[in-house]
Amino acid sequence: MVLMDIKMPVLDGYSAAKRLKADEDLRQISVIALTGSVLRESEEELTQVCEVFLRKRLARRELVNAMSQLLSNSVEGGPKLPDVDESSASQDWSAVQLSDVTRERLPDLIAALEAERGTWEEVSTTLTIDGVDEFAGRLKGLGTDYDFPPLVNWGESLASRVNEFDMDGIRDTLAEFPDLIATIDSVSA
Repeated sequence: MVLMDIKMPVLDGYSAAKRLKADEDLRQISVIALTGSVLRESEEELTQVCEVFLRKRLARRELVNAMSQLLSNSVEGGPKLPDVDESSASQDWSAVQLSDVTRERLPDLIAALEAERGTWEEVSTTLTIDGVDEFAGRLKGLGTDYDFPPLVNWGESLASRVNEFDMDGIRDTLAEFPDLIATIDSVSA
């Protein structure tokens, strides 16, 4: 994928994208054109050489949405990422399986998770990779601090999806956050 500024010195973005698409070895590369202004006549020309064009000043959300539409959600080549045990991340846990100390600390864990709700709402909306990754790390850390394996597994699952740039998986995993809090709440009762 190429993010192409249309107003570039020497060779403008339209001409550069046109050359890219004319080369048989490179034409499969997706091009997102970035421009400060596009005349209606230029839009048609741009769509012939670019998969997407976005007007500057764009929100991160616009860029992430455009990129997620164009990138495949799989990782090819390179090292294989460790598998995450999905079943343990969503498995129902009961208070019987937890130590007395862990059970006593569950209300504090719920309070810590509720304090993260604003961040969860933000990263669920913006889907910024760094923001989601930091959120996953914090929740994994909370799971470790409070000795609650399902939370550790959930954080690892979310981090794995970030590493794979699996936007659908990120959305789906983030959507589980309120249910995760409700599950912990039911275990603590």
